[in-house]
Amino acid sequence: MQRSSMTALAAALGIASFLCAPGVGHAQTTYTLTLIGPGSTTVTGLNVVGDLPLTVSSGSTVGAYLWRRGIQTNIGGLSPSPQFVESGGLNDLVQMVGTTICPASGNFCAFAWSQGHMTALPTPASSPASFGIQINLLGQIVGQVYDANFNAQAALWNHGTLTLLPGIPGGSFSQPAGINIRGEIVGNSEDASNVANTVLWRHGVLTVLIKNSIPGAINDEGQIVGTLLGSLRPFLWQDGMTTQLPAPPGMAPTGVASGINDWGQIVGSMSSVAILWQNGTPIDLNTRIARNDPLRRFVYLQGATQINNVGQIVANGTDSRNSAAVGVWYLLTPTH
Repeated sequence: MQRSSMTALAAALGIASFLCAPGVGHAQTTYTLTLIGPGSTTVTGLNVVGDLPLTVSSGSTVGAYLWRRGIQTNIGGLSPSPQFVESGGLNDLVQMVGTTICPASGNFCAFAWSQGHMTALPTPASSPASFGIQINLLGQIVGQVYDANFNAQAALWNHGTLTLLPGIPGGSFSQPAGINIRGEIVGNSEDASNVANTVLWRHGVLTVLIKNSIPGAINDEGQIVGTLLGSLRPFLWQDGMTTQLPAPPGMAPTGVASGINDWGQIVGSMSSVAILWQNGTPIDLNTRIARNDPLRRFVYLQGATQINNVGQIVANGTDSRNSAAVGVWYLLTPTH
């Protein structure tokens, strides 16, 4: 969503104060923690009002849920409901994408979900599998479609019309990571040597941006974050320039950059510590948990994956009260 409409929405929600000079006026912002779920839960997205798409495993069943203000709602599946429904991205209109099993074929298939209804996305008849990954505010969906030889090709569904996107010549694997409001799609595409490269599709045309790297996300300003595979360093790509993101003092510089909002705030991890990069400065998010938060004494945040335009962050970590509580998910909400 563009900044002007984001600001209007935030004001309507009573949280416009978070949007005043983000990253400048709130250098000491602290966060409250909301527990989302244990290791059997994976958070796959975050929208501007703090809604979360979840994948929850329970025995042999995998279900997709919408988390809203602490309440989880199973989004169901195609009829008859399968035992596998995996969530993907979620946009600000509460439209979700993901992957399920098509009852007719028994194959994995991409889906779109909106207002309680799930729809299978079209795929070629010869395809053994398709996967839904992300969706933008305009309802454009990106994912993967496998061909009969199990080569993975990046795909765009634009209001029901499927377009298969070209990969690097000689490669057999391409995967989108995100799509912004401009329709720009970032992803990775392997070359003939099976080396992953960060690529951008604009109007269906492929451009290789950074060789030997994996992207994490793209924002509506066209900024891209990800990881350089050779050095295992997180990066920011902007206007043709690649910048390696720094580590906090005393911390190893290796890590990943997973998410970026439209204000340029970046989240990820370094040395198994959840990091926020703000104006290029790395911040250990464990040092920013509000002092009066009851979970502060017990929680250690190891990685951050998503950040929205009002500064909420999705992160995972551990809880010292339970040694088995690994990969616990939290929503971090700014306190001021």
